[in-house]
Amino acid sequence: VSGKLSKTNVAKAVGFDTFLLTPFAYFPMFYVFKDTVVGSRSAGDACVHYSEDFFPQNGYAVAYWTPINIFMFGAVRPEYRVGFTSAMALGYVVVLSWITESLTQKKKATATTSASVEEDLKRRRTETLRRRVSKIM
Repeated sequence: VSGKLSKTNVAKAVGFDTFLLTPFAYFPMFYVFKDTVVGSRSAGDACVHYSEDFFPQNGYAVAYWTPINIFMFGAVRPEYRVGFTSAMALGYVVVLSWITESLTQKKKATATTSASVEEDLKRRRTETLRRRVSKIM
């Protein structure tokens, strides 16, 4: 403001990006693009997928982008912000890809575990039923 740093404006910019833009604009579009164009889900399924990943994804985004945004809005001159953000976004793409893949692997492992538990339960029930039937006969 008037050539001076306004901590209030920095806080507003960081808050807007952290609490509105990223969780309600960036991530929904990321999931819709990733799940419909790259994957095989519908836009509705992509939104459900994002709602499942909401807290981990936004937690990492806050941890990564908040210090970067504070530095950018507080120290980087406006004419250099696009370049600075682009360079930082390159690093975030790596983080985002890693997070998304780890969440996917965790879901697959959970699904596999629950499926194997169900199979084990069915097997035990069948064995119990066979034992009971053999006792009767």
